[in-house]
Amino acid sequence: MRMRACTKVAVLVAAFLLFLQGCASNTAMPVTDEFWQDPRPVVGVALTTVPKPQVRLRTMYSSGMRVPRILFGPDEGDRDNEERIITEADQMRLERLLRGGGVHDLSQAQNLFVQRLSAQEFSAVAIPKSIDLEDLPDYKPETNGYARRDFRGVLQGRGLDRLIVLQVRWNGVYCHYMGRTNDLTEAAVTVTGKMIDLATNRLLWRTSDKDGTIRKTIECTCESPADTESILEELNALFDDAADLLTADFFANAPE
Repeated sequence: MRMRACTKVAVLVAAFLLFLQGCASNTAMPVTDEFWQDPRPVVGVALTTVPKPQVRLRTMYSSGMRVPRILFGPDEGDRDNEERIITEADQMRLERLLRGGGVHDLSQAQNLFVQRLSAQEFSAVAIPKSIDLEDLPDYKPETNGYARRDFRGVLQGRGLDRLIVLQVRWNGVYCHYMGRTNDLTEAAVTVTGKMIDLATNRLLWRTSDKDGTIRKTIECTCESPADTESILEELNALFDDAADLLTADFFANAPE
């Protein structure tokens, strides 16, 4: 019994330490003044592959509750099941159309970074090919302040000293339903940015995960195929807003 109790304590301690490490890694890290004082390092600006857009449902059925069907009477259960089938059909249709419609990336942000770094007399290079983070090995440092993926071997031969990575973590649409009625539609994009020292894999800049989501209520319905093009336009417009967000964060303390 004592051994089992010790094992449980060890597991809890390990989980707590991982939680603390995760919290630390999600903390924003501004660009230091020292970075701006030395423009000699060559800086690459890269994008990651953009995930396919998703459509997420937020539903309140006619019964007004989100509980298992067995707790309803026959009429209420049948009505809720019918509404669920209809809303999920809307979800799948819209998601399929968005994925085939040409969702943007953070190219606007990449251009802004290169332009403004060049204005600060840095040698800034736009990396034309997107990086798939899943292709990079994990990096497990002994302390915080390092990237979770190992970027040291990426883009070798390009003469880069620093790498700025701009990532779209999520993009898509939230469809809010009250019964069969789509009463609210929101477009959303979640982005993050980081800068890595390619010699050490140390982070030199990082945005906070919690501040990287841009949402906008749009005058469209998820259930109308005629609104799909407008929804896509509204979603793509958020990528430009995300570009401004990332640029403002990185250059917040840049010299005037």
